[in-house]
Amino acid sequence: MGFFSRKSKLGKIPAHEVEYVRPSEEERILEKKRRTNFVSTFSLLAKLTKADGRISSGEIEAVNKLIDEQLQLSEKQKELAVSIFNKAKNSSENIESIAAAYRDNNIDSPSMYRWLIEVMLNVASADKQFCAAEQELIDRVRKLLGIEDSVYLELLARYQEEKITCYQRLGCSPSDTAETIKKKYLELKASYSSERLKDLAVPEEFIKLAQEKLKQIEDAYQEISNLQHIS
Repeated sequence: MGFFSRKSKLGKIPAHEVEYVRPSEEERILEKKRRTNFVSTFSLLAKLTKADGRISSGEIEAVNKLIDEQLQLSEKQKELAVSIFNKAKNSSENIESIAAAYRDNNIDSPSMYRWLIEVMLNVASADKQFCAAEQELIDRVRKLLGIEDSVYLELLARYQEEKITCYQRLGCSPSDTAETIKKKYLELKASYSSERLKDLAVPEEFIKLAQEKLKQIEDAYQEISNLQHIS
């Protein structure tokens, strides 16, 4: 994303052989821009994860994936990202000022606006509980960035669909107890059992469809089990 400098591959050079080269004005501007993007992004993600009053393991995992897989940060950059995140989640700085800094920093790269909103939607939906407070916060940011309603609604619909699928497939909700979710899972699993359908003389093509449905149900339950630590 043009956020950060890559690590040098030259190895360690003896100090007495190093010739200091003063960075050019263009390099200083670029470094400042990268730093602003870095701080703004992780500050906004911290505020987002605290929007519902708690930071879930799914949200932390999504932030770590951003760090490791998408941005591919060095160990030093990871430490800085975590420090910024932890400081921002409890700071009094408002969302608008952070988002405004990001907006002004990327005025010549509007694609970065959409990138940020997608990152925020991904993190917010990571725990399968995309709450109203999180949606309201992201909506404030996207409006400040000037992202049109039609573009945002398209992105939002995609992430909303992804986050509720596993619960919908079991006919339950994130607020249900582990016992209720497991009971609904077992009921559905029994109703789509191949042996049961064969005993009822159901046509073979319907049994194949039932097997596909059963796999979706099992995958959905596994996903919820991982999220809620259901044994």
